[in-house]
Amino acid sequence: MSSDRLTQLQDLVISMAEQICNSTGILQKFAQPLPFDGSKSTASKNSNGVYDENLPKLYAQLLSQTAKDIDYLVQSLPTDEHGIEYQQSQQYRMLQQLEKDSDEATKRLESVVHHCEKALENVRYALHQISEAQLKAQAIDAEIDD
Repeated sequence: MSSDRLTQLQDLVISMAEQICNSTGILQKFAQPLPFDGSKSTASKNSNGVYDENLPKLYAQLLSQTAKDIDYLVQSLPTDEHGIEYQQSQQYRMLQQLEKDSDEATKRLESVVHHCEKALENVRYALHQISEAQLKAQAIDAEIDD
């Protein structure tokens, strides 16, 4: 669960880095050079494209939205209250409950099996009684026919 958020956070940081690199590239491509020593620069800027006035606004929007997404994901990460120790204790409690449920289910199953074994024993006894009665009836029929 938090690993998914960490992966999303990593993707957003990579996306922000790409956006910053791209915006820096746009600045390098279209910005006019400024001299450092106060003299006029004679260097000409070679621009291979047309400057779009919307690019700074677009990059600002992208960067601010990515920053908001990063903030949201960082806030959704587990805090000390819900940190690893808390999650481990939750998992331990859940395991204890599962063991308790399993023990109860085992006892119920053993009870049902015991009940079924008793019923099987009764059915076997009844079948034995029926077969003995049939044998006696056949013996009596055989005596009558003779």
